[in-house]
Amino acid sequence: MKRIGAFFLAFLLLCACGAPGAQGSALEQANRHLDTPFSLAMPAEEAEKHATQYRYGGGFGGFTLENQDARYMLSGYPDVLDAYHVTEIRLLSTKYHIFGVTLYDELQDALEAFQSYGFTEDESRSEDTRLVMTNENVELILEASEGILNGLRIGVIATNVEGVDF
Repeated sequence: MKRIGAFFLAFLLLCACGAPGAQGSALEQANRHLDTPFSLAMPAEEAEKHATQYRYGGGFGGFTLENQDARYMLSGYPDVLDAYHVTEIRLLSTKYHIFGVTLYDELQDALEAFQSYGFTEDESRSEDTRLVMTNENVELILEASEGILNGLRIGVIATNVEGVDF
């Protein structure tokens, strides 16, 4: 009985302390907190099943599917030369949310929400009106004016092993 009690106590402590991986990867966490029809890293074949509802935009190294509410970038992932997946989601209206945040929310509220999920600012890539935040291989790009979000994107960071210059 003591062994069961000790095991149970150890299990509870492990859970309470937030064991590594208990919340999943940053990508898994991001997808759980997106309410868009497509998720990050979704294979292009899956996204294209719904392409009739979106405008197609061509490009070099990828393509976009867009409607009035969101633009999805599909490109190589996990490396830029790999098969196409959804690599970026840009909100175009207030219909969808990223970690509960949408366009025209207060910038400070958005920062607090994103920081609570482990995102930190990448100061080397941020500018006056553009803030880049990362958590593992997931990045957020926030654009704001007068403390209000007017641009919001989330994406996965792909590797570029061959050094391809797009």
